[in-house]
Amino acid sequence: MKIEVTDNTAYETEDIITAKDLVKSYRLGDGSDLTVLDHMNLSLPKGKLIMIMGRSGSGKTTLINVLSSLDTFNSGSVSLMGHEYSQMSDRDKELLRRYQMGFVFQSVALIPAMTACENIDFGLRTAGVKEGRKERIAEVLESVGLAERGNHYPVELSGGERQRIAIARAMAHRPRVIFADEPTGALDTESGFHIADLFLELAKKEQITIVMTTHDVRISEMADEVIRL
Repeated sequence: MKIEVTDNTAYETEDIITAKDLVKSYRLGDGSDLTVLDHMNLSLPKGKLIMIMGRSGSGKTTLINVLSSLDTFNSGSVSLMGHEYSQMSDRDKELLRRYQMGFVFQSVALIPAMTACENIDFGLRTAGVKEGRKERIAEVLESVGLAERGNHYPVELSGGERQRIAIARAMAHRPRVIFADEPTGALDTESGFHIADLFLELAKKEQITIVMTTHDVRISEMADEVIRL
């Protein structure tokens, strides 16, 4: 799969994620190989909203899974902050994900029996944060515009509100990068724009690199950089 990278803004900053000559293929039932990522090269800067755009089946989820070390690759290299995945153990990659990455998915995956505050606190405790959790929870709830909804359970929130709580949970431990796979896919157009705008604001304010997949051309126009599959 070849890519086209479009810069929507001019900037000078260091790269946080790099991929060189990246190849990812799957073995099919007939014994042949399906190449999804074909000798891909990427350099993604810190503190920017980067969107991976393409139709269904184009390899968006595969790319985000490889960049986040959730999936392996056949050849080439991928590194986060200089940590080369192929030189790391599974345990080291797990720790890198836990402490330096956040994740947001189309299916929000909040814990139903926990309030919004408790869901965020669970993420903080998973990332090993022991002090200042209450203050950080209040801070991220304010950042996503839900300061008054912290004691509500997921069932009491709208789809857009649940997704914003998921974003608050993903950013609470101050990761270096957030990976978001079709986070607006299940939302109406207006809510989708609100989520993209929130990501753009968070990337600048918190200096978090946000890598997000989308199939919506209008939403992709809000990104600092677009990768087209």
